[in-house]
Amino acid sequence: MRWRPRFTRAPEASISVQAERDASGGHLPFQFLGRIVVRPAMPSVSQREQSWLWLIFAGSVLGTPFVHELGHCVPAWVHGYPAIPTPAKEYIFAAVTDPVQRAIALGGILGSVLTFLGALWLYFKSPVAKASAILAGTLTTPLFYVVRFLVVGRGHDATEFQEAQAALGLSYSGHALDWFFLIALIAIALVWLLKSRTRPGIHLLWKCLKGAALGVLLLAGLQMTNNKIFDPIFEHKQRNSAQGSEEAAASCRLSRKTSLTARPGHKAVINAISLDGASGRLLRSEYALLGHWAGIPPQAV
Repeated sequence: MRWRPRFTRAPEASISVQAERDASGGHLPFQFLGRIVVRPAMPSVSQREQSWLWLIFAGSVLGTPFVHELGHCVPAWVHGYPAIPTPAKEYIFAAVTDPVQRAIALGGILGSVLTFLGALWLYFKSPVAKASAILAGTLTTPLFYVVRFLVVGRGHDATEFQEAQAALGLSYSGHALDWFFLIALIAIALVWLLKSRTRPGIHLLWKCLKGAALGVLLLAGLQMTNNKIFDPIFEHKQRNSAQGSEEAAASCRLSRKTSLTARPGHKAVINAISLDGASGRLLRSEYALLGHWAGIPPQAV
């Protein structure tokens, strides 16, 4: 008697085999029927739908920085400072104190974080191609932070990350936010791969590289266009407001100094003149003249 191997079929394999038999009219070619796990095929996307998804991605890339700038302005508004958010830059029309400046820096970071967390929630709620394009667009800004951190050593220009870290009670000169965005970007990318059941490969890598390059170009173009349009409108007002705030602060400091150094009989007169001056230089000269007349020592001026 001739020996024949016996194979057992898993339930999911039976479903797959039956579907192939039905599709082929009852004829099924020989195949090894071990553990066969059927993965659903990704639906094909037409050229028009692909163009629409790229537009959604571009809109998400261009909209994310505005939420970041809006996050900068909210703490300024809360503390009573006038501020205007634009698509790629915030304009604050006053000289702010250090605690407020740290809160303003942290507000922008929170705006970026809330944006991609909201997009991630939308993707989990409805994992369709449109939600995936929105999520990819919101991750362009964190991707830019990560690339800048790896190349330059700091994810954001100026001292925004340092001020935000100080507001959180972290080391001012550390890289906590740089590492946070790096880990968050890797984690969200892995979640997206598992959720979408996309097979890693050259095709996926090429599509991600195209999206990253397009996102960086859009961010750079947005920044340049924003500065050309809004800098001539707001920067002059911003400089004047900051100069006025500094002069007012200097006036207040001068008034407090005169209150401590002047004789009681002349304190009210000196304070009135120092507060009514038109500029810091005029305030100091009037104070010096009056101090000389009142017999206040020069070192107190």
